[in-house]
This record gives sequence, C-alpha cells and structure tokens, in this order.
Amino acid sequence: MSKLISQIVPPLSECIADKELYLRGSVTTLLLFYSSLWIIKLSFSVFFHNLGVNVQGQNVLCCCISAITADAYFVCFGNIPYHCLILSFVQIASEFIFVPLDTL
Repeated sequence: MSKLISQIVPPLSECIADKELYLRGSVTTLLLFYSSLWIIKLSFSVFFHNLGVNVQGQNVLCCCISAITADAYFVCFGNIPYHCLILSFVQIASEFIFVPLDTL
C-alpha cells in the first residue's frame, strides 16, 4: 500500500481499454438521456398546443415555449465535456489525471 501512495503506478493495458470503452459509453448515455428528456418535454408542449387550438394567443405562446425548449436542448449538448470523454485514455490521463505531487 505504501508503494501506491508514494509513487504513481501506471494502469494495466486491459484497464486502459476498459476505461476508453466506459468513457465512450458515457457520451452515448448522455446523448440518449438528454434526447429522451427533451423529447418528452417537447411532447408535452405539442399536447398543450393541441389542447388550446381555439384559445386566442395560445398559438404564439406555444411557439415561443417550443423555441425555448429547442434552444435549451442544444445548450445541453454544448455543455457536455466532449474533449474529456472522446480522447484516448492515454491522452486524458496525461492531461487531466496525472499531476506532479509537488504541485498539490
């Protein structure tokens, strides 16, 4: 245990492959999660639009809400740190994980 604390031990090669697969799966999971979440929100918007077809001013209000929902959908995709998830694990480890101990 003291060897692990005193120095950085490089990960095994099969561990690196597993980490890369996990990170790429995380990107897919995030994309599917946000897409399904915002499709449900948009379906509620369509439902209430069809419910209030004969209500005056409902059409403009529903179009504004749908535009805000679509914009928020694209903002969610822009907020995902793709540069941390799509690179190879070696690049990620060299840039983000391994920090010299004297800088901590």
